[in-house]
Amino acid sequence: MRARSPSVVLVLAAMVSFAGCGSSDEGASSDASSKALTRTELATKADAICQTAKTDALAVDQPKDFATNPKAAATYLTAVQKITRKEQTDLAALTPDDEAKADYDAMVKSQGALADLLDGVVEKANAEDESGLQDLARSAELSKPFVAAATKIGAKGCAAG
Repeated sequence: MRARSPSVVLVLAAMVSFAGCGSSDEGASSDASSKALTRTELATKADAICQTAKTDALAVDQPKDFATNPKAAATYLTAVQKITRKEQTDLAALTPDDEAKADYDAMVKSQGALADLLDGVVEKANAEDESGLQDLARSAELSKPFVAAATKIGAKGCAAG
């Protein structure tokens, strides 16, 4: 996964901001899933999940040779992947009320698409397949539906990355 452009690192940073919003707060959503949440409650809880994930993702040291060292990239991306999948689980565990359900489902679905993209990038990094960098560049485009849905829910923290 050797880079042809230094902008790949910026794309990854954006992806972590929008998709790497997982939570390390175990059990954070266990009480939330027991009752339907209003749009405001949902936004508050989703933002907490996103903020925790952003903090967790930023705590993972990105290797300086990320774009040129596939093994270092794979190690880094695997750590981010775990955070992203935790986010997906935590967000999916929240139960929106009927009024917010369609919008929230769209947010969770779009986050899942970003997580799936990251899964593929990790696989390619492990295989030393440079096309993973091109896939990673697609994350900026894929993050747009997530940002739109998070904004519609009122989860400004999630939308801001």
